[in-house]
Amino acid sequence: GDWPATEVELTGAVEDLRRSRPGMAAGGLARLGDLRARQGRTEEARDLFEQADAAGLVGLGELELDRGETESATALAERALRRMPEQAILDRLPAQELLARALIAEGKTEAAEAPLGAVRSTAKTIATPHLGARASLLAAEHALACGDPAAARREAEDAVDAFSSAPYDAARARLVLARALAALGSGDRAERERDAAQQAFERLGAPGDAARAAEPLPAEAPDSQAGTGDGGGDRPRGGGEAQADLDLLTPRELEVLRLIATGANDPEIAERLVISSHTVHRHVANIRTKLGLSSRSAAVAYATRSGLI
Repeated sequence: GDWPATEVELTGAVEDLRRSRPGMAAGGLARLGDLRARQGRTEEARDLFEQADAAGLVGLGELELDRGETESATALAERALRRMPEQAILDRLPAQELLARALIAEGKTEAAEAPLGAVRSTAKTIATPHLGARASLLAAEHALACGDPAAARREAEDAVDAFSSAPYDAARARLVLARALAALGSGDRAERERDAAQQAFERLGAPGDAARAAEPLPAEAPDSQAGTGDGGGDRPRGGGEAQADLDLLTPRELEVLRLIATGANDPEIAERLVISSHTVHRHVANIRTKLGLSSRSAAVAYATRSGLI
């Protein structure tokens, strides 16, 4: 959590490697790029990742995912995995995490199960608390996207506990936990976890993450208290019941749903509504949670059935 000291060490290491062993500088450049991205210095981060060549592919993918460019993030994750041997399980872990998160963001939760399984397998093989926490956090994000906030809560709580010595990662886990709690109707606790995450990001100097933590939490999901863990399949609705569900959406969420139904992606919706891609992504997550939908394509079909387009 001491980012100023980290910056000094990484900057010095990169300079030394460039002078003495330029072929080994890529890893340091990628790590420094990660720090710049967390600090909100996006263009500097992108430049460092590009200098790092193959070592910077995952970092570039993370930047694309932050912009809402999920397909580009998926492609970069897959490209990074192709550049690494199968037996290099620890080296492949960040790319597998990125691939899973990008697929989740696209609404492709079934496709995300393969990289999630690979992350879980690596965490089991290496068996360190930090890797176990990373697997739990990814599983929490997946469960939340699948419409199972009860499972997401359990996984996120395990991640928070195991990340006790990693404040940035712990704050990320707290934010996922807050979203799961909000979907379960535990509003007060959700707000406390969200506030703790936001404060941690601000202390660390991560303005982008702090801004995302400040966004409104999703409302309680229909039938979420049951926590059945059935993968969040779409629920068939009759006309009157579908209209009742639409009443759960805010006016802004209805606008986003209509634009989704036209085929617009997150950046296009952001431009049309003059909001950030992060905000669009959160609106999409809220829509899927409230309507019990498992994917973006299901949201398009729902909007069509409901007469929104």
